[in-house]
Amino acid sequence: MRYLPIVFTLVAGIFGLLWGVYKDILSPKLKRWVVLLPCLAIIGVAVAQWQLAKYDEQRTKYQSETGILRSRSKSTKKNPSIQLCGSELLWAGDQDKPAYTVGGDNIYLRMQDGEAKLSMIVRNEHGVVVSTITNNVWFVPKATERVLDKNFTDDTLEVVDSRKKIVLQVQIIGEKVRLAETTYSANGDGPFSFGPFLNECDRLGETLFKYPSSTFPGELNK
Repeated sequence: MRYLPIVFTLVAGIFGLLWGVYKDILSPKLKRWVVLLPCLAIIGVAVAQWQLAKYDEQRTKYQSETGILRSRSKSTKKNPSIQLCGSELLWAGDQDKPAYTVGGDNIYLRMQDGEAKLSMIVRNEHGVVVSTITNNVWFVPKATERVLDKNFTDDTLEVVDSRKKIVLQVQIIGEKVRLAETTYSANGDGPFSFGPFLNECDRLGETLFKYPSSTFPGELNK
């Protein structure tokens, strides 16, 4: 695919040479086809190059270790909340103080620019941090012993471990944070769960997304 412009240039050069030699002996109908075919070829090359650029952009995006969760809609409410299936836990406290503590690590919530902002960390059974979120900016290492894969959209992130068990699920919807996690303390105690899992709430499959993410980037289970 990346060599298409070179191939097209060579073909165009050969066409120009042949056109200069044979144009005077071609019939009017054949001349119209000779002009039309290169136009169609140009359109085909342009579409192929656009598809290639789109594929490369998507592959780079889903191989990245970091990203930003953004709500698809803005909220006018002043206080953020955690949504657990049908239940909603409103946080009206100091935004610089932890809203919740799970496994000894704090979860912070705040409202900013019409959406909830989440900050937290997730650890494995060795106490090693495998994922962090800071004001909706997430970080997941590309290749750690415990992290198998991650998948995401603009407003949703899921991380699964090497046993294909859910480590973290987050979705930002205006002032609401849909959150589920399985984490451990800094010294390896646990597991500590915060849930239920989003795929259970939405009655999807065993995970929120399809895997591997390289094959199903951003594709939710249905």
